[in-house]
Formats: sequence, structure tokens, C-alpha cells
Amino acid sequence: MAKYQHGELIALYFEEYDHPEYIKGEVTLEQAQKTVSEYYGEDKIVTEVSHKYAFWGVGHDEMGESCQILYDRDTPGRGRFRVTECKCQWVDDTGGGR
Repeated sequence: MAKYQHGELIALYFEEYDHPEYIKGEVTLEQAQKTVSEYYGEDKIVTEVSHKYAFWGVGHDEMGESCQILYDRDTPGRGRFRVTECKCQWVDDTGGGR
């Protein structure tokens, strides 16, 4: 069974706050906004969505330690699953303090 279900936000952690959000499966802009709002409240709005393919791989964090990373691609391939990439903007447009 997959860890994330269709339409569910894939929780990723970044050092910076100006990064895309990913939702499992292909969803519309309206569905993406609803999903992002369930996670962040009304503080973040989705400005654009694009449908891609993603897979989990091993990479290195900022300390050089091995970690699991979500990689996105434009084409399907072995082990890849559909995702919606959401470009977002903080409502206060600063993104600071989060």
C-alpha cells in the first residue's frame, strides 16, 4: 500500500520556504488549493499547478548524511508515480517565520 493516497499532500521539509508543494496524483488547481489549505490553513495560496512524475531516491542532506528525497520528472518511467507540482505563494508574501 502506498504511503500517500491520491489527492494527499506529500509532506516535505526544506530549509527555505519558497518551494513547490507536491500532491499525489493529478489534481486541478481548485483541488490543490483545498489540499494545501487543509495543511497550511489560509496562509498559502496555489498560483499554478503542473502534472509530473516522481520517485523516491536516496540523496544527501546539507550535512552530507544519506536521506530520502523526492525527485520529479516530466516523463513516466519505472518506479515513478503521478504528482501535481504546486507553485505557491504565502499570503503575506514574506514566507518568514514559518
